[in-house]
Amino acid sequence: MNERCRQHSLAFLVDVVTKIRSVFFLVILVLIRWHDVYAWLTLLGLSVILLIWSGLGYFFHTYQLLPDMLVVSSGIINKHETSIPYGQIQTIKQQQWFFYKPFHVVRLAIETASGHTEQAEAILIVPENVLRELNLRRKTDTKTQPLQRLYEVSSRQILLFSLTNLSVFAGVVAFAAMVEQFLPESWYDQIWNLGNELVRAGWLVVTGVLVSLVVVSILLALIKNYLLYYAFQVKRQENQLIIESGLLQRKIQTIPLAKIQGITIQQAWLRKIFGLVSVEVLLMGGYEEETTTKLFLLPIVYEKDVYHILDFLLPEWQLNAPVLQYPSRHYWWYFIRIPLVLTVLGMVGSYFLFPWGSVIVGGVGLILMSIFWHASYFQGYDLQTSTRICVQNYFLLTRVQTFIERSKIQSFSEKTTKWLYPKKIGHVVFSFKAGIAQSSVQLNFMHQNGIQQLKNFYQNK
Repeated sequence: MNERCRQHSLAFLVDVVTKIRSVFFLVILVLIRWHDVYAWLTLLGLSVILLIWSGLGYFFHTYQLLPDMLVVSSGIINKHETSIPYGQIQTIKQQQWFFYKPFHVVRLAIETASGHTEQAEAILIVPENVLRELNLRRKTDTKTQPLQRLYEVSSRQILLFSLTNLSVFAGVVAFAAMVEQFLPESWYDQIWNLGNELVRAGWLVVTGVLVSLVVVSILLALIKNYLLYYAFQVKRQENQLIIESGLLQRKIQTIPLAKIQGITIQQAWLRKIFGLVSVEVLLMGGYEEETTTKLFLLPIVYEKDVYHILDFLLPEWQLNAPVLQYPSRHYWWYFIRIPLVLTVLGMVGSYFLFPWGSVIVGGVGLILMSIFWHASYFQGYDLQTSTRICVQNYFLLTRVQTFIERSKIQSFSEKTTKWLYPKKIGHVVFSFKAGIAQSSVQLNFMHQNGIQQLKNFYQNK
């Protein structure tokens, strides 16, 4: 395999579909204006350009397996060549769509130890034998430990994960907001008339429609999560974790332990009822474009079992349930004062325009003040060991516990204002690397004694 090779022909088709997906809303606009000839001509011309561009990109994108390194060349106008020694390859992420399997093709995202780029150093769609050859050439130790399957997600857990996932509603609202910009004005009148008819039909019909929307949203979440987490498995081999999941698109991700910057345990209020949590790993280095969201180590697991499972997966961390200090429970007023002022002003202003509007504003204000009060009540920290801290925050009805080692913390900062300083109250921020960007955890409105304790921890005093 020392000669230059092009990717599998499926790479061309995938690139075409990806480019068409990027102009998806243009396609929707053309369908809405189906009677406009110029719209169809524009779409046809753009499609031809995308086909030609994808064909040229496929023709000039080659790879070469040399005895000591992988060489990837790309670029139509500006040529780009990347040489990756096999010994520098740290992670090979594998993705295999269902239509790849009959052709024995796999998508590879190759990352090195540097991890300073937004994407993997090389992304290839190649036959499976290329992956086997890469693994043979980069292997330096033949005495590798066998894989240990340590965690699996059942269908019942996927169902519970979907039923308690509130993010799907935010996704539906965001999608509706984007589509709204492309709807003809005549459609607004039809939607308004339909709404009036539903209201006149009575509260029972309106309730039925709302319940139907909730059921559809849950079904969409169930389908999405089943596609993502079907046969989800976590395995441990030497100093790395291997995560495998997916139905239509089978993903295999190898996570070196050295890249783990921190671990978060998240629990939304609805999942607290069922005693469920999710565990996410925070990684250092560049993510592939399709994994820029969260990387779950345990998508859903019972809270009573989480530390037992983590002890098997990551015995080096020796994680235990935190014994938290709550430094801000006496300063709840500072959390709710801004929402309170905005609510009062909003109620007064709306009363003169629409009296019932003040009731609505007041209800929304009470919800916001409740959220901020919970943030003050549940905010806390635990110095678990001389080298590890657990910080607990509360975001939008979700409790988030972040475990991070002191060696992974890049900076510690304390902040205050001229009004808070005389009262010896301030904020602290721990910054660390997550992905290619800077991330942080923050504790607000703490007394100076607690701030000094955290500062001493960071400075190892």
